[in-house]
Amino acid sequence: MIVKACKEIKKMTDGLNLVSGVEFRACEIVSKFNGDNSKRLSRRKHLTAVCAAAVSTACREMNLSRTLKEISTVAHGVSLKDINKASMAIRRLLESSDQGETTSSSSSSPCAAPPQVIIKTGELVRRFCSKIDITERETKAIREAVEIADNFDIRRNPKSVLATIIFMISQLSKTKRNPIRDIAMATEVVENTIKSSARDMYPYASKIIPKWYASEEEVTRLGGIIGSWDAARD
Repeated sequence: MIVKACKEIKKMTDGLNLVSGVEFRACEIVSKFNGDNSKRLSRRKHLTAVCAAAVSTACREMNLSRTLKEISTVAHGVSLKDINKASMAIRRLLESSDQGETTSSSSSSPCAAPPQVIIKTGELVRRFCSKIDITERETKAIREAVEIADNFDIRRNPKSVLATIIFMISQLSKTKRNPIRDIAMATEVVENTIKSSARDMYPYASKIIPKWYASEEEVTRLGGIIGSWDAARD
């Protein structure tokens, strides 16, 4: 079963274009499902869920940005709920394994954290921008804006901040303005969340958006766009 699981993991990591280290670590995690734990690999659906969860855990440990939704695209026939269940099982298994072995704090600490993929905003810029028609100039502006935004107290999750910055930069583009629905699909952030984040972030827009990309006067156009949303609700 372990061999079969590792073959499944290879398919998943290849499908996601992940480095070989993820495949190795995921197989290492799955190999811990021996004895009574091997029952989780006996059914096809369970095996696929465990493999997907192992890939997710390996990505987290290696600080690679892959959301569970992305990983689920290569876990055919398995729901996010099943993958989450398997992730919890992996966490318990790794924690019990750590308790039974004498390991250094540096090697055990990654396994004690919740089984979720760490989202690095800077790394997501390239992936999201490649999904929509955005120029190199706009991509550079988005990267800089993301870095500057870290200096402000914007109480939104990283993906929402990035999606909103992509929207703002796109609306100020001199070539093509991508519809908010396209940005929502590319970033996996719903339109209403982007709109809500844009309202929160607009006061910082002139400071976040690079001066070389748009003047303060041009940035004020965003206020008109946001205002039109509010008018449409009235």
